[in-house]
Amino acid sequence: MDVETKIARAKTKLILQNPFFGCNLITTPISEVGADITKTMATDGKGIYWYREFVERVTEGQLVFTFAHEVMHILFKHPLRKKGREFKRWNKACDYTINQILKDSEFELVENILIDPKYGNLTAEVVYNRLADEEDGESSSEPFGDVIDPTNPDGTPLSDVDMAELEGQIDEKLLNASKQIMAGNLPKEIKDMVKKLLEPKVDWRDQLLRYVQGGDQPEDFTFSRFRKATLETCGTLMPTSNRVGVSDLIILHDQSASMQTEEHQVAFTELNEITSTLSPKSVTLIPFDTDVDEDKIVYYDRGEEIEELELVKNGGTSIMPCFRYIEENGLVDEDTKVIVMTDMGIFDYPKGDMIPDYDVLWCNCSGTDEKAPFGDTVLVKSDR
Repeated sequence: MDVETKIARAKTKLILQNPFFGCNLITTPISEVGADITKTMATDGKGIYWYREFVERVTEGQLVFTFAHEVMHILFKHPLRKKGREFKRWNKACDYTINQILKDSEFELVENILIDPKYGNLTAEVVYNRLADEEDGESSSEPFGDVIDPTNPDGTPLSDVDMAELEGQIDEKLLNASKQIMAGNLPKEIKDMVKKLLEPKVDWRDQLLRYVQGGDQPEDFTFSRFRKATLETCGTLMPTSNRVGVSDLIILHDQSASMQTEEHQVAFTELNEITSTLSPKSVTLIPFDTDVDEDKIVYYDRGEEIEELELVKNGGTSIMPCFRYIEENGLVDEDTKVIVMTDMGIFDYPKGDMIPDYDVLWCNCSGTDEKAPFGDTVLVKSDR
């Protein structure tokens, strides 16, 4: 059987056996590429690319799995979420998050792919951070089906506008396919993605402001300060809330290198504006990665501008040392607000009696929709 016939048969089989994956596949451009792009299959979120020698050597069933594998990378927006992360480790992390789902869907797996139950139900960002702590070569398996950066036809990176448009196209693809398939036939992870897309959207800036000021109703309004973001985007001068008595604010600042995202920059700017407007009694900025870096803890009095810490560390992210430090030093009273700025690559969320008895707001700066298991989570979105 020639390669083109083999591909056509695999596409047809995927449509008949797994209509959800098939519906997404037939709306995705598929083209042949050379070994300089991939030696298996690859996706940049816009299309799927195949290498002839790979298609020739795998079985038809394994080819069906590979198409589904690439579709999952697209729906999970893995090419859009890479954001400067190391190529091979990011591909490993992405494979761990989808291969178990495809195995549970009873596909014929390609040999020696990356599957590990300990990474079940984790995002690629979390798995990526955990892999950073493991020695290279610990697993004999390699990433399969490459996740590559989306580019323009001339090879230049996509603009922010084009990236946002691509993200919207993927969301539309997911919703359209899910409407055509019985909900009971969808993997749980896909159902969760559809549910999130259909949830009413609340502006993350409003969530952050309400948390810091302690509710929806300010004590007064003032034109002595105004919202810079509203002036710049709408050309309208709006008053800001004037809340006397905003107490102490603690910011736990994730120092891992993967925090170098546009969402992080936007969140820090917004937080600085809010603290300038509401003037908390004090702000304590606590940097952490796998531990609290006590030498770099900074204290700010009322009215002082918060200076962003340089992100220079690598490796995993552990939150428990932060909560222990707060407890041991008696930093929290009934009015204190605690905000965690993180990419959610946390492996030690407290459970049971270890969960803090005070409110915590998590600023998710990863660009994903992951939420913390307790407290409230703000899903920071850039302005692209």
